[in-house]
Amino acid sequence: MANEISLTDCSLRSAEVSGRRPQDAWSAELYAAKLHTFNTEIAEGFFARCVVLVEGVGDKAVLNAAYSIAKRNPHAEGIVIVDVTGKNNLDKPIVIFDELDIPCYWVFDNDRGEGQGKPGSIKANHILQRLGGVAPDKVEDWPEGIFDRYAAWDYKLEDYVSEKAGRELFDSVSREVAEGFHIQPDVCLKFPASASFMLGMLAERGVQFGELAAIIERVDYLLG
Repeated sequence: MANEISLTDCSLRSAEVSGRRPQDAWSAELYAAKLHTFNTEIAEGFFARCVVLVEGVGDKAVLNAAYSIAKRNPHAEGIVIVDVTGKNNLDKPIVIFDELDIPCYWVFDNDRGEGQGKPGSIKANHILQRLGGVAPDKVEDWPEGIFDRYAAWDYKLEDYVSEKAGRELFDSVSREVAEGFHIQPDVCLKFPASASFMLGMLAERGVQFGELAAIIERVDYLLG
């Protein structure tokens, strides 16, 4: 495994997936300045067997819960699930982990409903697909599905859980979990413990989360 990287190479890769010419790539110094989003949580990925990058704390809680109901401990397996606090913060960690040959998987909302027609949302979707190996002429404005290197949702991951369970059951279990954890029902999927408990209760009631299981399978494949 590589133990060092060139910021110049990372900048060139970022320029490539952004559709910019190599001569328009940022300098190594400017690229380094744009890595301010790298925090201690992301840094854990440098010592992982595989990194799973997600947009927010709710996504992280739901994925950790999916591992829990599968009777698995990602941390013990060397899998680090990292919340990067926003889709626009995904691309640079992906580039750097790729340069270090650390397997990386990412999960993001395509923002179709919130960003319909907004060039920024479409551009970010294109970049994240190109990083996943999709040819420039094959990228989609609003990708959706579980793929080898990434998963793209047409809604928030928490909304996915609600849709799978059905609104009535989802609301009922949310209230029950909220009462037990002394929190509000609308944040049950924001915290690892309550999210794990909630997905477990839904699974016991026959709710299946096939897409979450598929993400875990893709991560397992990256682990080799």
